[in-house]
Amino acid sequence: MFEYILSMDFNTYLLFFAIGLISQLVLLKKVLFSWYDPLFIYCLTNSCSIGFVAYLFWDNQIESNYFYSFVTANIFLVIGLILGDKKIHFSHSLSKINNLPENDYIFRLYSKQLTAILWIGLIIIAIGNLLLIAKFGTLPLLSENPDVAKLLFRTEGFGTIYRINDALIPVCLAIAALKLFHPTISPNKYQVIFLRIALLLLIFFLLSGGSKSSILTIIGLLFYIYLINKKFNIKKAQKIDFYTSILLVLGIGVVILIFWQASIVLKYFDFSELLLIRLVGYGDVFYYFYKYDLKQAFDYNFFSFVEYLFNPLLSLLRLSDYQTALGEQIITQAIGLTTNGFGVNPQHSIEGLIYFGYSWFWVYSLSIGYAISVIRTRFFRFILKKPHQLNLSMYTILSFQIIKLPTDCNLFFESLYSMLLIAIPVFLYVYIFFGGQLKSAKMKWK
Repeated sequence: MFEYILSMDFNTYLLFFAIGLISQLVLLKKVLFSWYDPLFIYCLTNSCSIGFVAYLFWDNQIESNYFYSFVTANIFLVIGLILGDKKIHFSHSLSKINNLPENDYIFRLYSKQLTAILWIGLIIIAIGNLLLIAKFGTLPLLSENPDVAKLLFRTEGFGTIYRINDALIPVCLAIAALKLFHPTISPNKYQVIFLRIALLLLIFFLLSGGSKSSILTIIGLLFYIYLINKKFNIKKAQKIDFYTSILLVLGIGVVILIFWQASIVLKYFDFSELLLIRLVGYGDVFYYFYKYDLKQAFDYNFFSFVEYLFNPLLSLLRLSDYQTALGEQIITQAIGLTTNGFGVNPQHSIEGLIYFGYSWFWVYSLSIGYAISVIRTRFFRFILKKPHQLNLSMYTILSFQIIKLPTDCNLFFESLYSMLLIAIPVFLYVYIFFGGQLKSAKMKWK
């Protein structure tokens, strides 16, 4: 694939990329809230795929039926996003909210429980990652080859620690950031110190996992906390907006610097070629699936899809064997390479085609788009009826996770199941432990 990418005309690819991006932004302008909105970032990466598939079709590398199914799937994804959206009416005044003592009580509800979850989660995460250091002497990010180390850490008996990080780090990050940037409750100086230390530790453990998308996890969670503050406290929302924008700009700057340095070290690649490889890499699955005409290689149906959804849970509970990731199956079918559980992200347009065929793939894309918007806006409006800290934390976490659906449905459910089996028991333990205090607080406000 790399040989073909390097033979591409960069300007033509950029033209297709721009058409895809502008089309999405025009159609979704009422659904997007910010330039660091995770949905906006998805539109950017999806435009890379659009540009690549359009280029493959323009260059007569793929059959027309694949191209038209790809375009149709993306159109229905956008339709689903629009149909599922519900306008959020933002308020910039706190006077009416703060004058009601019962509202102050609602905002503070579950505060102690979430603080306890944050403490317990930090301890579990720290112990798990210290075990990795004890075994391997380092963490993936600090190793000589982070990509190889990441693979070893997940396959040599330490998959549980990966699951723990996948489940608890986003949960703890959301809780710590929400408490630090809560729209109506200002923590005291000791709480601020603890929350800042907690955030730094969590960010370190997140980045040390070696994932290239770690910075997007931080930005994605901060975006939804920004959205919460925009509803109740515009000044704090503007503050979050400012710092998150700086963080994203710095992240982009670091990426550009890495590409620039790599182009100097790898003398046979210039900067534009490395950039093209990275951009096109977002759509690599389409090259392998469309170019090698793999539709007939996958004899799957709706029942196969149900199994696909529940396999991460059943395999985690040791009730079934782990099913080879769809992305790895595509790589194996295309070039005969086995990637030990890693592979390309299958994307909704290919998942729909494999499991629902040419007749119903568009329904799959439509449903994904609708589900994303329902969580982002309708669920937000619902939890605002009782905006206590547990509801706000749940909204932040679920809205961040749901954006994985169009890229890799299986990855979304894997993260969801990890949270159900790891984070939920922690919450239940804390809820039971603090149950007496919660009841006493309710009696006080009656």
